Amino acid sequence: MLSELNIDAIVFIFPDRTLASLAHKANIKMRIGSFRKMYHLWNCTHRINFTRRHSNLHESQLNFKLLKPLGIPSAIDKSTIPLLYGMKKIAMLPTRLNKFLDETKFNLIIHPKSHGHGKEWPPQKYIDLCNQLSADDFNIIFTGSPKERDFIEEHFKPLFDRFPSIHNAAGEMNLEEFISFIASADGLLASGTGPLHIAAALGKLSVGFFPPMAPVYSQRWENLGEKAFHFELDQCLYHYQCGETNACKCIESIEVTEVKNLLIRESAKKLIV
Repeated sequence: MLSELNIDAIVFIFPDRTLASLAHKANIKMRIGSFRKMYHLWNCTHRINFTRRHSNLHESQLNFKLLKPLGIPSAIDKSTIPLLYGMKKIAMLPTRLNKFLDETKFNLIIHPKSHGHGKEWPPQKYIDLCNQLSADDFNIIFTGSPKERDFIEEHFKPLFDRFPSIHNAAGEMNLEEFISFIASADGLLASGTGPLHIAAALGKLSVGFFPPMAPVYSQRWENLGEKAFHFELDQCLYHYQCGETNACKCIESIEVTEVKNLLIRESAKKLIV
């Protein structure tokens, strides 16, 4: 029961009618939400008027607007966001997952799927990339949810059969274990999905793919971190067909060579040491 948790404030970053109603019934003193949701009008004590759909701000900057009633400055430069990350208390990695890591190489996580939350680089591009990365330098681990394991096994099985340094760890971890695994690895490659941002927040090499169109472009969802990079065309070259289908020709146009060169350059910082 919410009323038994002694909560002083709740912020509805993602509006939820049921949770807002429960928070109201629990009489949580400060309930903060968007002014633009009708059910927030009677369930929230503080309602902030701003729009996400037509904003040019990064998602993290938009979320800061909801913190204004707490006395936290709501205007923040996105370059300062990484300084505020607090992901320090990471659970110990289960020993059963150590088999996927190699301390002598650059441990690169490839997270090719996104549960439909991001435009994805095609499987063949990942295959070409893996074929071009040195097995002497890179230890590659494919990750994903249990539902994505079959897709990964089907599309990347030739890699697993051919290279002992490429592994399929999809479906092997819960979220807490996956965070610990990212913290134990050196870098992660993915579309604009959750693990990409977790890697950035953990200070790992974080490399993402984004389509050049609102609202899913990097301007809104860029991975932010000391070692965060992303690939994105300057503009859509395909008349915005990418917004109408799951496939994205803009992301498909990102060249393997560009990604390979970035990974080799950044991995050298570990391998040389």
